[in-house]
This record gives sequence, structure tokens and C-alpha cells, in this order.
Amino acid sequence: MTSSFSILNSSDKELIIRHEPECFEFYLPPNDEVIIVFNSCMDGVLLRQYIDDGKMTVDILDNKSPYRVMRNGIDVFEKYMG
Repeated sequence: MTSSFSILNSSDKELIIRHEPECFEFYLPPNDEVIIVFNSCMDGVLLRQYIDDGKMTVDILDNKSPYRVMRNGIDVFEKYMG
């Protein structure tokens, strides 16, 4: 069984989404969203949100479950993982 949640960038600046621990980055445009999909379990993923050199950043860490970051039905990190 999978679970999911959305991250909406409701700001007027790009939001950096970082796939950890590999440090792959995706720049989410303003007023756009991604869906995080992972296997259902307690503490499946961990989000770390912060400002890095003036840029909004969200790190997603695989705590207990592999995850995908989906935008418009496409895994934005698939090209790095394959």
C-alpha cells in the first residue's frame, strides 16, 4: 500500500527540492506542486525545510521507505536513479 502527500510552492520564488542522501535537486516553479509517493509505514520519509543562501529548500530523506517525487505524472528524479 502506498501513501502520498503534496508539496505546494505558493511563493513567488523557486523551491529547491533535494533528494537525499544523493543531493539530487529539482527546482519547483512558483505556484506549482509535486506529489511525494512512498510505501505506507510509520516514519516513511522525513522532510527538512530551511533557507539555504536565501533559497527555500526542502530535503526529503528516505527514512524507512523508498519514495518518488512526482510532477505531472513523471518522477522528477527518475533520470538520476536509473
